[in-house]
Amino acid sequence: MKITMGRTMKIVVAVLIVAVLAFVMLSPYSFEKYTASSKLIQVTSTDTVTKDANGKKKQQVYSFKQGDKKYTEIVNVLDQYSYHYTTKTLTNSSQMGESSKPQMIMLFGKKMLVISDSGEILLDDHVYRMGYSGGKDAKNMMKSINKILKSK
Repeated sequence: MKITMGRTMKIVVAVLIVAVLAFVMLSPYSFEKYTASSKLIQVTSTDTVTKDANGKKKQQVYSFKQGDKKYTEIVNVLDQYSYHYTTKTLTNSSQMGESSKPQMIMLFGKKMLVISDSGEILLDDHVYRMGYSGGKDAKNMMKSINKILKSK
């Protein structure tokens, strides 16, 4: 006995597959699962590069423990943003695009978040994207975090 699917049924199945895929790809995910389990956040940014007395570049790494005022401020900034899947996520790619330049690295315990100016992020060795329109969300988030890092 041969089971055949009519043309209409094939179209309905194809539309359902596309709809489910679009839903998964565009659903926003929070950074909360990373910040909630972390007792320490370490941040380094291209904006925090300085030069020592000899003119050699020096990268500043900021560390904040849970309960610190700046820790809470950084978590609050992260709570305002989300990320979503990309085709690179689905293919398990850990390579950002050629136009993506990493601008900030954040460590939440053993979890690492790399944020690029293009909006691509690397989280748990998978590429995701922040926002839906270029790198605007990523740039705004990094700007807010850098402001916290530089404040007294």
